[in-house]
Order: sequence, then structure tokens, then C-alpha cells
Amino acid sequence: MKLNNSFKNCICQNLPVQSSGNVLKEFSKVRVGCPALKKIFLPDEIWKDFNVNIIKMLYNETSTYNYSSFLAYDDEELSNYTNPVHRYLLDENGIIRKDAVGNNHIKDLQENWMNKSADYEKFEKYRIYQRHLKELQYAYYLENNGWTIDNLSALGGRHDISGSNPKNIKYDIEVKYIGTEEWFNQSMKKELRNEENYFQPSFHHSRNYLLLIIFQACKQLIEPKIDTPKNGSKQIGEDNKKLKMVSILIEHFNHYEVSIDQNLLNMKELEFIGGGESWLKVLKDTDQKKKPENTKIDLKNVTQSVDEIRIFSIRGNSFHLESKMIKNN
Repeated sequence: MKLNNSFKNCICQNLPVQSSGNVLKEFSKVRVGCPALKKIFLPDEIWKDFNVNIIKMLYNETSTYNYSSFLAYDDEELSNYTNPVHRYLLDENGIIRKDAVGNNHIKDLQENWMNKSADYEKFEKYRIYQRHLKELQYAYYLENNGWTIDNLSALGGRHDISGSNPKNIKYDIEVKYIGTEEWFNQSMKKELRNEENYFQPSFHHSRNYLLLIIFQACKQLIEPKIDTPKNGSKQIGEDNKKLKMVSILIEHFNHYEVSIDQNLLNMKELEFIGGGESWLKVLKDTDQKKKPENTKIDLKNVTQSVDEIRIFSIRGNSFHLESKMIKNN
């Protein structure tokens, strides 16, 4: 797969010194010269709304789900956001790649969640945006650590990432992102509240939520896709020759580190704890084809059907491997 190597001269790589004292004005100039900003994150159709909302954001009148690219620019970390977009979604002329056109990734990477009226809607839109962005950032991280990227779901691939590690071992990878307070928002589901319809956060909830995400990732990785990839991806039989990896990327890792450090995600005895029946109900909602009595068995069998599960903490824009679990046969 041909990837873009010609973005090193883009304005986002060597940001000019802010001279006017007006960070918004300076950012606007950078956007005009950077196709990752102008065509993906903040295209013309949402730029007007951005200018209205950013003023509110600067005066702390909006929710915490703010414009990531602008904040990255202000923190002098813009290239961490734009580099993966240049690399994978744009060609050498700054045009959106043909195999990315029409893909949901392009639409979902637009920073337009600030127009949502309810905070929960903002959260959902922001979560989807971050999930697709982190897939690209993680692929870029792998490349910088000696991997070769063969395909991406953003380009019509069957899996989030397909590629080879430095030893030339081929992998299909499913990437899941867990953002700030995501387990809390998801735990507000009716099934997870007590009889008084009140949710009280606990260690069990964060641990169970992590297990739920691992299950969903494993299931997506081992099940063949019904649709045909746009770019003539390899057949399912060829996919079976590859190793299968799940990578979980976690912000605010402290919510989950007890579960991981104390090996409470034991691959031999995977089950929900502390109100597990309620979590099984949530799990069954994601797996309607299975009978309820089979859900617990599936939880264990599905997670053992992949070759590796890796858990990373995200610190700033860096990925740090915290845990590596190998399936137990």
C-alpha cells in the first residue's frame, strides 16, 4: 500500500512563532496551509461554527469536549494529530485518497461535536472522533517502531490495522479506545444502576467495562466481515494465516491499573464480578445471536480466540505498553 511521505514540508511540521498575540488568528493561518486541518478536521462547512464555538470554549462556556486540533496547536503538539492524517488519508498533493473517499472515518474525524445540544450527544460524537483518530495515531506509532502497515479500515480494509511487525510476522489488529470517564458514562446504562436507579461508581465497574471492551474487540476480530472491502482486501482464508491482536488504548489509566496490576483480567477465568448478571445483560445486548445461557461461555471462548491482547496507557500523545496477555490454550 502506497503511503504519503511528502508532508514534512507542511506548515504543521514547523509552526511559525506566534507573533500577533491572537492564538485563534494564528491557528487560522496554519489551517489554510495544512490540508489535514482544512480538509479533514476543520473543513470549510464547519469552519464558521468553529469560530463561534471556539470563543465560547476560550471563555469556558462549553463542555469539556473541546476542539482537539486547536488545543494541540496551542500546546505545540499539532503534528501528533496531523501526521497520521497526512500519512494515511491524504496523497502527496494534499488530496483525500480515493480509497478513503466516502469512508465514515473522514466524516467522523470532523470536529463538529460542539454543535450537539446535549452533553451526552457531545460525548458520543467526541468518542467516535477520538476512536478513529487513535486508530490512525496507533498505526503511526507502530510504523515508527518498525512495523509495516499493509491496510487500514480507514482505507476500506477488513480490520482496523493489518501489517507486519519488525520480525515480518503478519497481524490483523482491532483497536479500541477508552477515553476520559468513558466507563462512567457507559455505566449509566439502566441495567447497571441499583434498585433506586442510582449509579455509584466502583472498582468493579471500571474492571468490568474494560472486560466488555476486550470482548467486543476480540469478537470483531475473529468474525468475518459481511461486506466486501473497497480495495480488494485479502480473502478470509488468508486472514486466518495471520496472528490476531487486540490493542486497548486507555486515557486516565489509573481507573484500570488495579485490575491489570493484580492480574484480575486472568485469561483462564474471565468473568464479570460485582453485579456480573447486570453486565451480562449489557453483553447480551451486543450479541443478540447468542442465547443468554451461552453468553458466559462465549466471553471466555471469544477472548481466547485471539493471539495477543495488549493494553496501552495514553500519556499525552504517546502510547505506553502496560500489559501484554497471550491467549491460554
